[in-house]
Parts: sequence; structure tokens; C-alpha cells
Amino acid sequence: MRIAPLGVAAMMFIAGAAIAADRQSDLQTWRSFREALRSGKMADPARYRPLLPMLREPLIGFMSDMRKNVDWEDPGPDPEVFRVGDRVHYIVTLASGQGESKSTGTFCFTLVLEQGQWYFQHVESIFLRLDKIGEPPVSSFPDLAEGQKLWIRDEIQATKDVRLFAQLSRDKGKASALDWFKDGAGYALQARTWVPFVSPARAFILYLCWDLANLRGEAAVLESLSDQEARVRFSPRAFALYERTGHLKKQISGEDFRSLFETVWLDRAQSAGWDLSISYEGEKCVFRFVRQARKQEPSQPMQPLEAFLSSQGRPPGDYVLSRFRDHRIVLLGEHHWIRHDASMVRDLVPRLPEAGVRILALEQLPAAEQARIDRILSAETWDRREAIAVLRRAQWPYREYLEILQAAWKLNHGPSAKARPLSVLALAPGADWRQELLPKGQTYDSFMAKRLLDRIGGTKDKVLVYCGIHHAFTRYSQPEFPREGRVERYMDRMGNILWRELGEDVFLIALHRPWTCVKGGKEAPCYPARGAIDCAAAKVGKPVGFDVVGSPFAELGAEPGAYYSMGHPGFQLQGFTDGYIWQRPLRGYEGVELIPLEEFAPDLPAARMKEFWVKESAKLRDFPAAHGWEGMLASPPCHESH
Repeated sequence: MRIAPLGVAAMMFIAGAAIAADRQSDLQTWRSFREALRSGKMADPARYRPLLPMLREPLIGFMSDMRKNVDWEDPGPDPEVFRVGDRVHYIVTLASGQGESKSTGTFCFTLVLEQGQWYFQHVESIFLRLDKIGEPPVSSFPDLAEGQKLWIRDEIQATKDVRLFAQLSRDKGKASALDWFKDGAGYALQARTWVPFVSPARAFILYLCWDLANLRGEAAVLESLSDQEARVRFSPRAFALYERTGHLKKQISGEDFRSLFETVWLDRAQSAGWDLSISYEGEKCVFRFVRQARKQEPSQPMQPLEAFLSSQGRPPGDYVLSRFRDHRIVLLGEHHWIRHDASMVRDLVPRLPEAGVRILALEQLPAAEQARIDRILSAETWDRREAIAVLRRAQWPYREYLEILQAAWKLNHGPSAKARPLSVLALAPGADWRQELLPKGQTYDSFMAKRLLDRIGGTKDKVLVYCGIHHAFTRYSQPEFPREGRVERYMDRMGNILWRELGEDVFLIALHRPWTCVKGGKEAPCYPARGAIDCAAAKVGKPVGFDVVGSPFAELGAEPGAYYSMGHPGFQLQGFTDGYIWQRPLRGYEGVELIPLEEFAPDLPAARMKEFWVKESAKLRDFPAAHGWEGMLASPPCHESH
């Protein structure tokens, strides 16, 4: 009888040894995986066995980012290990970032074992420890932090919304799909009835802040509020959710996802009597509200314009990429310093390979810095200091343009870059171009055109060119500013040269901005095309890109005294540009943001430069006032006949 206990003890010893051996084997597997990630071998798609095939590419991209951001040289403590069938789960805390931005997070990595080999399957930062609940009956379950539960709710809802949007887009088109999500009337009613103690206009803004902060947990800050203007800053989870949730990218483009987000809020604001402009500052979103002016009913000639934009207009990013189906070079002509224009280009960068575009040409960068730009884009890590040095050489100290460079670097280090990275071609001559080029019979524009033509010569490369609108003109001849109202000569712009060389392979898209009109002998800003574009697009209520040629917009004229009509009797919009992008009302425009002075010019006299930086920042924040648009904005275009 004494033998039995000894047998049990022996069995327990053997089982314990087996468990220990399994644990050592599992830890060895973890170390092997960790080394593969550290050394870059996880870029091989064959090492993945995702839960769904559609997750393979997002996982490869996520692991590439994790490899760069986490300090893998420090092995840290062993992970907590769980074996479930042929899967091994590892719970581990990792540190990422550097300096003050360094943070830690807990992740669950899942590897699957097949025939003695491990393969990566999944990684999660949310996992429920329901293995600890014990035997039923049970009425208490391990909880998560409130932030994690908010993330789960948002992911579930976003997945449903994206699936519905995709189905409606296939059945009825994107415009109708976006319309389905508009709930502005109900949202405005909630604000009026649940916040009855202030004016309806203020009630909407205050309810929005309460909703963001208390229902959504999105840290809203009400920065200003009056009966005519308001400003709200918050951190939406929507875009972080899109970036970190692999399945969403397979179902909806980033442009459409943003359009879905913005359509909902634009509709809510409009229903409450506000015009809303939306801008982005890193992970922050800024809502700027301006009270709507009372508008008369649009006249009959406006109706075809609105109908065209509703049925044929496209989200701006989609529209730009669509033009590469029939054209080799697409020029985006900007005003300069407008935040949403630069942000649109930044957001376009990851999508350029979709249209076969592998060159982004920028007027804002100096050609003399091309070698440094190439090094920045090919470097293993993002070098913010070097990128800022390029912008300093360009005398262009703006964050949004820096972000365009960073987006290009990120694209070149993601899975979609493959063997053909994106090139950023710097177009601008130096600040001394007059002394250097004019004696040689060259100009600022001919220099840029030659750089671009030399770059694509003998290839079929497609190029997105981002430059000032005056350099982008193709078929339109820009007049030298006339003397006493008479044009004596016309300029030869970069776009003109490209169009003569490549013909209809070149396509110009004008980005919405005020024009210049001469009234009473004085220059003043005026609405493009007599305000018809603003009136129709504002009525549609969403950012939109569209072809001008062959559309109801083609024959629109200009106000008397408009600069662009000088020397062009019978001026029509179709002779000015091929396409057009409108993103928001002019009074909602915001300028770009200055790079912090201590980063951009730490060696310059601090006091003098700091004063200049403060003044420039104030001008950029109130862009319409700084550019003298008040007189134009005081006369909304829909009050006029067109």
C-alpha cells in the first residue's frame, strides 16, 4: 500500500518536468520569433499564418513599424505563456519611442506551430482574461480599462458602418452612401432639447463637447465660443482605429473613411446653422465653426451646378488619383500656406501607388537639396532633423509640408513600396535664381519644367506635381500685370512648357482659393467664377473634386476686373483649368502651422526670431483676416445672381 503514494509522486514529478520542458520550448520559440523580428526577417510573408488572409499585409506593416519603434536589444523579462492546442500566446510588456515620448504597452502575440516550425498569427493589445473566472455559477467577470472598452465599441461600430458604406456604394454610388449616414437634423434636435438653457447655436457646440468628452471619451477642449464663432479641439479615435485595425483598410480607402467621418460632422453643423471647417494637427482634430449667413434660394441657373457636383463630384483624393487613368502628369495648383490643401497631399502620398504614381514633384523644396532628400527617404529611420534642414534651406518652415516628406518616407518603408519606392523630386531653383538663371535665358519656371522633363525622359513614369497655381497653368496664358488695364505680354509657366512637350498627358487641377479683382483702381480678393463654385459646393456640403471641361462649370466667367480675365475676352473657367477641388467655404480657411522655432532655427537670435514666430503663427491661425478677405466674405456669393 505504501507503493501507491510513491507512484503518484513520481507521476507528479514527471508531469512537472514535462510542463517545465514545454515552457522552456515555448520560451525558446519566443526568443526565435523575437530575433526574427529584430533582424528584419518578419518582412517575409511566408512567416505569417493570419487568422484571415486579408490581414496578412496589414500585419506585415504593423510588425515593420513595431520593429522600428520598440527597443528589441533589451530582452526584458520572459513573457507569460499560454498554450492552446497548436497555438502559443505570449503576453509581454514592451517599451516604444524615445525620451519623453517613450511609452509602454502590453501585447498578446500569437504564434501557431506547424510541423515543428512556428509562424506568426496575430498580435493584440486588447485581450480578456476570462480564463480566470473559475467554475460556474459566476456573475462577475474581469473588466478592462474604460479606454479599452471605448475602443472595442468603436471598432464594432466602425466595422458595421464600413460594411454598410461599401454595400451602399456598390448599389447606389458613394454620394448616396454618404448621404445615408447624415443624421444632422436629429443631432441638432438633441442639442436643442437636452441643452435648453442657452441659445440653440451655443447649445449645439456645448452638446457636441459634452458628447465627445462624456459619451465618446475623446478629450474635447472648447477653445472659444461666441454666437458667431466657435473652436473645438479633440482627439478622435476614428483615425487611430483605421490605422491599427487591419481589416478596415481592406474594406475602405483612407480617403473614403475620412469622408465618412467628415460628412457626418459637416451635416450636423449645417443642420444647426453653422459652417464647419475641419483640420488636423497630428492626432488632434480641430473643428472651427462660423455662423451661416442667411442665404436666398439659389436661382435656376445654379441648379445644374449643384446636381452635377452631387452626381459627378468625387472625394478630392479619389478625384486626383482618377485623373492618372488618362494622364501622365497631374498638377495640383495651390495658393500656398493653406492647411487643408497640404494635408490633402500628405494623405494622398500613401495612395499614390494605387494609381501607378512613383514620383511626387514639389515646388516647395529646393533642387540643391535633392541628394539629402533621397537619403532621408531611403534611411532606415525617419530623420526629422534632416528633413527640417531641407525645409530651412527652402525657407519653408511649415509642419504640414514636413509631414508630406514623412508620409513619403513611411510609404517607402511599408509593404506596398516593394521594389519601387516613391521618389520626391525637388523642383525649385535657389533663392538667387534671378542672378543664376536669367543671364542664361532661363526662368524659375523653365528650370522646374526642365528638371521634371529630364527626370521622366525615356520612361513612362507618372508624376503628381504640387506647386503654386501660377506655375501650374497649362493651356491658360497668364498675363503680366497690365498697365492701365492693358495686357502687354504673357508669362511662360512650367505647366505651359510641360503641356507643349507632352500635350494632353498633362492635366491641371486648381485648388479653390480667392482670385484678385481690380475695383476702383485697387486690388482686392474676389470669389472665383463670380461665386458660383462656392455657392454650389456649399449647397452640396462636402469636399468635392470634379472635371471642369465638359461640365456645367465649363462656361462660367469671372467678375468684371478679375485679373485672370484680363487679356482674355470671353474668359471661361474651362480655359483656365481642367479640373477643380473645393474642400470648404473660404471663410473657414486656416493656415499651416509653423515648425517650433527651437527645431527649425535653434542657432538664430532667440528674442527677435521668437517675436517673428509669434506674429506669423497668429497670421496663419486667422488666415482670412491676414490676407484681407473680410470685404469679400461680407458678401456671400449666394446673395448674388450668376
